[in-house]
Amino acid sequence: MKNRAFTLAEVLITLGIIGVVAALVMPALMANYKKQMTVTRLKETYSMLTQAVKMSEVNNGEIKDWNFSACKTGEKCFEQYLMPYLKVVKKESMSTLRNRAKFLQISGADESGLMLMRPANGIAYTLANGAVLFTSNAAVSSGFSIATDIDGIKPVNQFGKDMFYYVLNVKYGLVPLGYMDSSTEESYGDYDRTKIIKGVNSYKYACNKQSRGMWCTALIMIDGWQIKDDYPW
Repeated sequence: MKNRAFTLAEVLITLGIIGVVAALVMPALMANYKKQMTVTRLKETYSMLTQAVKMSEVNNGEIKDWNFSACKTGEKCFEQYLMPYLKVVKKESMSTLRNRAKFLQISGADESGLMLMRPANGIAYTLANGAVLFTSNAAVSSGFSIATDIDGIKPVNQFGKDMFYYVLNVKYGLVPLGYMDSSTEESYGDYDRTKIIKGVNSYKYACNKQSRGMWCTALIMIDGWQIKDDYPW
């Protein structure tokens, strides 16, 4: 029997089919990979922060007894209660970062409304693993906000994609910003998935493509550390 070899035309057709299949499949594979990496890095940063809180409680007592009014600002409270338990390698102001980077809402609009994102108020702390934590020099009383860029400062940084939002609060500890059944959007505690996605009132913190995206951290966490199909990726 003669061994039948493939003709050049058959090889080219096969390669063409493989190329078409790859072109159809690769974008989905890359998107899934990016989502998995986002969740992994988000969990790592959250774990790092929760460990810092626990270590701080050993030396400073329970969070409910921390005196945020005495340290006066988010910046000073962060440096007093959390920074000693984190590997911070650099501190910068948002006014400096704004010269080389954009910070966007999940909608794609510029995010400068949050106190910790304003050039005059925001403070950024780069950690040894490359993640960046943000707080502000604004006055505090019962806690302060912490945003995190899980993969470091880039030309474009976006809430819900690589930036995520927490609060450190005397009542609830370290939690993602979310919605509790009360009159204000900035309440903490119990999370309602429908409200997190659709939003309420006027702050537009919801996790959808028309909003700012500060609640996306809560959505990923209550979904069991997953980015589900209705997430505004």
